[in-house]
Amino acid sequence: MFLAVRVMLLFTVILIASSVPALSFQSLGRDGISGTWRVTRVCVSGCSGRTTGTEVIAPVQYRANVHLGTGNSSLVLFTIGKRRILVHSATTSTLLNVVVPGVRMRGPSIDTRDNTFVSTWICIRPPHLLEAQRSLGRVSPARLMPRAIADC
Repeated sequence: MFLAVRVMLLFTVILIASSVPALSFQSLGRDGISGTWRVTRVCVSGCSGRTTGTEVIAPVQYRANVHLGTGNSSLVLFTIGKRRILVHSATTSTLLNVVVPGVRMRGPSIDTRDNTFVSTWICIRPPHLLEAQRSLGRVSPARLMPRAIADC
């Protein structure tokens, strides 16, 4: 009887595990760039004020140093060494310095009207957490709003 229960339990665990998509370390995006970021731009010259938006960054398959971003803008991010990231959108370019890997980046920006900004990126949702939650079906899309600083 005890052996039958153990076999049934093992079979159930195997069945559940096979229905959850496999998540490898690489596919979880733990590269220090992938994730959801709160981006704040503070005007330095040619403009006034600040803007804050959210960008979701994901790696480009087969391109180790290239990421794409969606959110307030469509972005292309190029990793330059270990501590710099060049970010391009249709109207703005930014050179980010990694302050704390996977947590905070900061750097100067310029737009097509020669306005200059200081941009600060703070990770608010790591991709591995988001994908794991989605694959297990534990989070509804309405509850995926970022709430705190995270480690991408």
